[in-house]
This record gives sequence, C-alpha cells and structure tokens, in this order.
Amino acid sequence: MDEYQALLEKALADEISTVRLYLAAMAKAPPGDIPVLLEINADETDHIALIAGLLSRLTGKPVDYAAMIGGAD
Repeated sequence: MDEYQALLEKALADEISTVRLYLAAMAKAPPGDIPVLLEINADETDHIALIAGLLSRLTGKPVDYAAMIGGAD
C-alpha cells in the first residue's frame, strides 16, 4: 500500500505542476487559444480532486497540497 500511496502522491504533485504549466502558457497564448486552455485546465483540476479523494480515503486524512509540491504558499 505504501507504493500505491507514493504513486498517488506523485500523480497529484504532477497534476498540480501541469496546471501551473497551462496557466503559464495561458499568459502567453493568443486570445483565441484561451478557451481551449481553460477546458484543459478544468480537466486537470478534476484530476486533482479525484486523486486527492483517493489519497484522503487511503490515509483517512485530508491531503496537504502545499507539503507535496514546492512553491505553494
């Protein structure tokens, strides 16, 4: 179970990093691309919520996002 938890934690951190990447791309994107990037971002945030739910169910504790990734205040 420890390996499963570690994989979920990595997946969650990767999803959060991906959201940051899409937001950075959105800042540079032409206006016509923004709706597509928003849709992609919505999917990524859904993934974050689903993975966080799996982790919470597994551990019985809420997920501490800030501890899992760097640069979160």
